[in-house]
Amino acid sequence: MYGLNRVFSTSQVTQLAKMLDALLEGEIEDPDLLECFFLEALYFSLGASLLEDGRIKFDESVKRIASLPTADTEEVWAKPGELPGQLPTLYEFHFDSKRNQWIPWSKLVPEYVHDHQRKFIDILVHTVDTTRTTWILERMVKIKQPVIFVGESGTSKTAATQNFLRHLSEDTNIVLMVSFSSRTTSMDIQRNLEANVEKRTRDTYGPPMGKYLLVFMDDMNMPKVDEYGTQQPIALLKLLLEKGYLYDRGKELNCKNIRDLGFIAAMGKAGGGRNEVDPRFLSLFSTFNVPFPSEESLHLIYFSILKGHTADFHESIVAVSGLLTSCTLTLYKNIVQDLPPTPSKFHYIFNLRDLSRVFNGLVLTNPQRFQTVAQMVRVWRNECLRVFHDRLINKTDKQLVQDHIGNLVLEHFEEDEEVVMRDPILFGDFRMALHEEETRIYEDIQDYEAAKALFQEILEEYNEINTRMNLVLFDDALEHLTRVHRIIRMDHGHALLVGVGGSGKQLLARLAAFTAGYEVFEILLSRGYSENSFREDLKSLYMKLGLENKTVMFLFTDAHVAEEGFLELINNMLTSGTPRPVASGAHQADPHHSPWGWVWLPSGPALTSWWASTALGGRWKYFLTQHCWVPRRETPGCLH
Repeated sequence: MYGLNRVFSTSQVTQLAKMLDALLEGEIEDPDLLECFFLEALYFSLGASLLEDGRIKFDESVKRIASLPTADTEEVWAKPGELPGQLPTLYEFHFDSKRNQWIPWSKLVPEYVHDHQRKFIDILVHTVDTTRTTWILERMVKIKQPVIFVGESGTSKTAATQNFLRHLSEDTNIVLMVSFSSRTTSMDIQRNLEANVEKRTRDTYGPPMGKYLLVFMDDMNMPKVDEYGTQQPIALLKLLLEKGYLYDRGKELNCKNIRDLGFIAAMGKAGGGRNEVDPRFLSLFSTFNVPFPSEESLHLIYFSILKGHTADFHESIVAVSGLLTSCTLTLYKNIVQDLPPTPSKFHYIFNLRDLSRVFNGLVLTNPQRFQTVAQMVRVWRNECLRVFHDRLINKTDKQLVQDHIGNLVLEHFEEDEEVVMRDPILFGDFRMALHEEETRIYEDIQDYEAAKALFQEILEEYNEINTRMNLVLFDDALEHLTRVHRIIRMDHGHALLVGVGGSGKQLLARLAAFTAGYEVFEILLSRGYSENSFREDLKSLYMKLGLENKTVMFLFTDAHVAEEGFLELINNMLTSGTPRPVASGAHQADPHHSPWGWVWLPSGPALTSWWASTALGGRWKYFLTQHCWVPRRETPGCLH
């Protein structure tokens, strides 16, 4: 039986003891009750890192050894001294100490309640897997045990962990999120840690007294392996977890003991840029495999969102929410199977984030403009084309996706086929782009003439304010313009524009930004421009976002990559919202300094009061929640 990572058998026994420590509260005299806790701890330790096939074999072995009677009556759950038999394995059950029963995890999933005011990126529909992950985090954090989740992309490792961290009390906890990449160094990690702790005694450091610093490390196995076979950030963290200290990088190499510090980590399986992690380092964590969600779970997630969003729509649209969800999952499955990545198509990587982007587009609709099933299916077709079709590089692949969509429409919505499949298909909320007081509405633009008339007016307005742009709005340009505009209008929408030089990527990105109402931020290279210069420019960008409350599109081209380290900072911005570390702890802590050391006073008594009364972590989050979009162009298609 194999898991995702090499885990020492002694580490699994240690994890068993830790799980028992987390589960047992006080002395338990009933041997049957104690056996229930032991079985649950066993599955979350020796069986925690196993893959699907291994889990089945492990479950069979444990049940054979336990030799307990099975309770398989429907809705009558097993009690101490019995094993539940309603579901295939014991992994699907949780022993509820209050009711003294084995309850299916599916019965413990919180019901999803749709909030129309919540941004799509903040939505989390709980499933069996996320409920189980949250429960594990609660138990491990309670006993201050480092924990790591391992699983494929899209298994909600990061989303579930971030949701758990968001609900921790800010009075007793500080959260530091660090995203690793191939260029992450041990110095980056040390700077991040040192920026979030303060001196307590001569050689002891920690978060402010009374608080606990939780560090969440995402993509932990991404750092490159050096010539000695070491991942430097991992080596530093191993020292810190084993010994509780690290060394100052100054001349004197002073020892720094760090207290009140905990770790949560997430990573994918090795391969595709991810590396094997030192098993001695992993032995310091409790390791859990996060399985890929079942088709039932995926349907539950996206159907819940779409059904909640369309609750105010015509009843015929509400009725097809489940069918649209099933069609999307079928299309995704077909595309993953038919369009695998190859050396020339290395970007043909489709994961659950792409599914989310389809539904992100669907929730932009409103009941006033989308009143029929045909209109709703048409916008569904548009979102699928934008997410899956636009990144494809040849006509054959594009036709394949169009055929898959056409077949699904013909099978399930035959009477609406003519309306749904009509070309061109152009959607956007730019009809009122020049009227700031009007609410923007996502709608079907219908044809090229209507889109051209709108963008021609916007272009004329742009030329009156900015350097004149001589742009001919032919049909292909209009299509690319609507695509780029759609992406950057979405929360956390980032675009990678790929095309030959001179094809108009920058011009279209600038016009799309103007249409969306955003400023364009761009670095200006000069002799001696270095990573430090780039950091200073990024500081000015975040000042615009945080202090001036502006929405900005960061235009970053291939010509701007003067040093490879720039890409590391961009990667951090895209994954965690900040090119950390950009600030020292002293600058962050002083209420009359910005996070980058420049003196400023918050405008208005309310904001001044908030700043003075809010903890460092809250102030820092304020800057990171302001939006910045990063289209980047390379030397046909549009990725996002």
